[in-house]
Amino acid sequence: MPMTCIGFALGIAYMTCTLPKEAPTGKAPFCNVIRQAGGVLKPSRKDTPESARYMNRIAAAYKADCK
Repeated sequence: MPMTCIGFALGIAYMTCTLPKEAPTGKAPFCNVIRQAGGVLKPSRKDTPESARYMNRIAAAYKADCK
């Protein structure tokens, strides 16, 4: 979330900024992205072993964090 600033300049800059009260955790966006992709991701038969391991790690993170 960006900070909000209000100010003016007439030879001198005066600016007041307010920061968000709480930093986002990042957990909800990850869960929402996986849900929008159709739920738990599964490796394809055409995946390389490396990409299959990557998909399995993402699926494990989803199961652990997005109950």
